Amino acid sequence: MQILNSKKSIFNGIFIIVVLLMLFNIFLLKSAILGLILAVLWLFGAVAGIFGAKFAANQSNLYQKAMGLVLGLGLIILISSLFFYLFNFNSLAIILSYLIISGIIFYLILKFDIKPKFQKNIFRFDHNIIIYLILFILALFILFYNQTNQAIRSPWEAVPVLFFIIYFLATIFLLKTKNLILLSLHFFLTFIIAVVVYKIGYGFDPFVHRAAEYKLAELGYILPKPFYYIGQYTLVVFLSKIFFVPINLIDKILVPVLAAITLPVIGYYSLNKFVNNKNLLLIAYCLLL
Repeated sequence: MQILNSKKSIFNGIFIIVVLLMLFNIFLLKSAILGLILAVLWLFGAVAGIFGAKFAANQSNLYQKAMGLVLGLGLIILISSLFFYLFNFNSLAIILSYLIISGIIFYLILKFDIKPKFQKNIFRFDHNIIIYLILFILALFILFYNQTNQAIRSPWEAVPVLFFIIYFLATIFLLKTKNLILLSLHFFLTFIIAVVVYKIGYGFDPFVHRAAEYKLAELGYILPKPFYYIGQYTLVVFLSKIFFVPINLIDKILVPVLAAITLPVIGYYSLNKFVNNKNLLLIAYCLLL
């Protein structure tokens, strides 16, 4: 019991330090690297971890993190949208939203005596994992190397055959690893293809949304106040502020990253209740790609 209390005290102390350092960095240091590190610890470690431990207590560690992330981002959207409609979503509103969410997390820790799980040995040493990671990096390199600003109908017009060969080989080694973390990486590789290949962007809508997000970040409001997309706009601006990452990049990778993190884990554990063959589940998920 003393060991558990000690671990909880350590987590509480780290959480408070992270919250204070993030504020110090936002107001004074303005370090992009430090901001990125602290925001990752805050969002994926504390927010996703605590919400997952509270509302998916009997589930696996990865499932807790995925569900916690969904719930945490939903809360960010809700609070940020309230500030937008009732007042303005300026820098003060962003800081207040951040403090409110941090306060809720700290309340859950103290009130319900919960702490997030941290999975040990996420990656066991396996040559299949090493080979997959090498193929993953090569595939990303090919995508970036073949970026284009031309008006093409499909990203496949710019991507060479070599990419498909590497992707196919990576899928084979992924099936051998039976690793959900790598499955998320594979989903990310799949979802990021169009984002990387279309250097400027695809379609007209993204430019409209980014223009609105830039104005929201600059002015704190958009007039007339829209009823559509404001959850997306406030979330992008909020994440850009605390992660110290440009709005343009957040807007582009937000959906691919969130889909890659949540879909494989939530889908796998949900289907696992009906299908006991884990190998069959992984094969089915890869076929979806």
